[in-house]
Amino acid sequence: LWSPTALFVLNALSFIGVMIAVLKTPDAPAPDAEPGWHRKVWVDIKGAMRFVLMERGPRAAFLATTIFAAFGTPVLRFLSIFVEQVYELEPQYQAKAFGALTGVMGIGAVTGGLCLRFVPVWYPKHHFIPLSVLLGGLWILIFCFTSNVWVAGSFMFFVGWFWMWAFNSAMAALQMLVTDSMRGRALSVCNTLAMGLMPAG
Repeated sequence: LWSPTALFVLNALSFIGVMIAVLKTPDAPAPDAEPGWHRKVWVDIKGAMRFVLMERGPRAAFLATTIFAAFGTPVLRFLSIFVEQVYELEPQYQAKAFGALTGVMGIGAVTGGLCLRFVPVWYPKHHFIPLSVLLGGLWILIFCFTSNVWVAGSFMFFVGWFWMWAFNSAMAALQMLVTDSMRGRALSVCNTLAMGLMPAG
């Protein structure tokens, strides 16, 4: 079995290829520095926030992402507490159980992502986002009710599945609902607000 140190080193080395690709990419020309550019940045951010919060479709997708980020992601933060205090595993098994649970969740996320293509074309797409958030929350709730690590592992598969569906469907809808001129700003605002609420959750 690989040690944690070896895995961290391997993960760090995997970025070398990305760094080489970035270094070989030619520099983009620097934009002309216009007077008052910093004020324009704030105007752009406020415009993106106004668009996301005032338009019905983008607002619904943003709220789905934010709610799931705030109330769904803490399950990962509390996982070490579950392993230690709920499942009451011996210290030598706690790290392995934590890794196995997160691994099963990852397998569920990949499986859910692959199965998105099998969602019937007739299914109303505007129902898919709240359904994914609801089922994701339901599986997290079911996961929290068990004190058996093996049963919890099977539940984590479905947590990962609907985790992927919730975030994927909301962000995909947001990208399609936002205008081309607003897309980059709107997505950056949504990511900042939604992901920033994870620690608060």
